[in-house]
Amino acid sequence: MNKLFKSVVCALAIASLFSAGTAFAAPKVIKVTTHSSMSGAICRSLVEMKQFIEEKTNGKYRMDIYDQFKLGTMEEAYQGMGFGTVHMLVEGASNIGTFMPELSMLDLGFLFPNSDVADKVLSGPVGQKICAAAANKAVTPLVFVRYSFRKPFLTKDINSINDLKGVKIRASSSPMHMALLEHMGMNPVPMPGSEVYTGLQQGVIDGFDVDAPFGVNSKWYEAAKSIALIDHTYCAQILYTSTRWWNKLPAEDKPIFEEAVKVFAKAQYKNQLEDEARAEEAFKKAGLKIYVPTDAEMAQLREQCKDIYKQFPKVNLELLNELKAEVARVSAAE
Repeated sequence: MNKLFKSVVCALAIASLFSAGTAFAAPKVIKVTTHSSMSGAICRSLVEMKQFIEEKTNGKYRMDIYDQFKLGTMEEAYQGMGFGTVHMLVEGASNIGTFMPELSMLDLGFLFPNSDVADKVLSGPVGQKICAAAANKAVTPLVFVRYSFRKPFLTKDINSINDLKGVKIRASSSPMHMALLEHMGMNPVPMPGSEVYTGLQQGVIDGFDVDAPFGVNSKWYEAAKSIALIDHTYCAQILYTSTRWWNKLPAEDKPIFEEAVKVFAKAQYKNQLEDEARAEEAFKKAGLKIYVPTDAEMAQLREQCKDIYKQFPKVNLELLNELKAEVARVSAAE
């Protein structure tokens, strides 16, 4: 009887250990990376997404955010999504266009009149169609999120668009981005972000073109004297995911993640506007000269750049024309 009692107690103890192990199972880790710093709009928005996922799944998942590509380069992050070792990435269409040609057309320039129109178009059916066209077996673009336009920053004063001619300006690796700068009269110089500040100080480059918040967060604006509000390229930012991982999410969890994507997009809209306001204030304090091109100058630049797409025969003209038509429709309704 004593032996039987001991056996029962032992069995109950083992069972309780197994049940405790199930109850306190380690959360499944989701790795997300981006170029943004933790103080930037994108990372602040990812934090809201993280909180939503972890709360709604009762701790079943834990989302780890790796800012400033601390998991490796953008290229390595993209490859990691193919392997399923990186689950999500937030990055601009310019850089990912190397892997997803359908996104490259967004670098053609002067596609959108302002950020509001760009956001409405890209967060709508046409944006969803672009994401679907770009998706592949390795990576799926989930959603476009609010961002802002590239602006040329120079280490000299800008008094007219003629002051842009011949300047050596840092460019991304996107061939379309470089072609756009060339058509506007500038001399694009592909350069890693880590070399820009030193390049400005040493005169290797005369300037760079990025969105205003990034110009501040990167500190590059400290080496500049002026900004031209040309707003030639909308820096479309996208939340990407590992296709394999996303498709294998359990049926009970998938709706939570789909809602989390919406939470991220909504938060990014708010946080981006806050960052833009802070950037404007930083430029004022730094005494940067802000040049606003005339309507005639803007018309001239658009004319110079209107046929760039002809240099890139792989551009999906049907999709590009659909995008332009939707921009015109949304603009007319503003």
